[in-house]
Amino acid sequence: MSEQGLTRAIIQALTAKRVWCWRNNSGGTVVKGAIKDRFIRLSPAGSPDIMGVIGSGKMFGLEVKAGNGKQSESQKEWQAKALDHCVYYVVVRSIAEALSAVDTWQAIEAARNIGV
Repeated sequence: MSEQGLTRAIIQALTAKRVWCWRNNSGGTVVKGAIKDRFIRLSPAGSPDIMGVIGSGKMFGLEVKAGNGKQSESQKEWQAKALDHCVYYVVVRSIAEALSAVDTWQAIEAARNIGV
């Protein structure tokens, strides 16, 4: 399965479990206008393919890789920043890995919120 197909399938599986998540596009694109073209900046370079929120507002990122795909340097830098800011982050290669990661994070957040 391609990275694009796997990303779509993971989002569908998470959405079916009522996890709020979305496809995150990074970089930029040119939008053709009637008068003038415009450059639109998207998420920062290295941002993960899927972003989401669990628990009482805890953010997570899933970097989707097919086969033996490797993280770029900008993806590794984004991961380091995310982890420094207590954002959950993992590289996944299957739907099962993505669901397992989110299930684990949800359990951690539920345990933290007991008695709050």
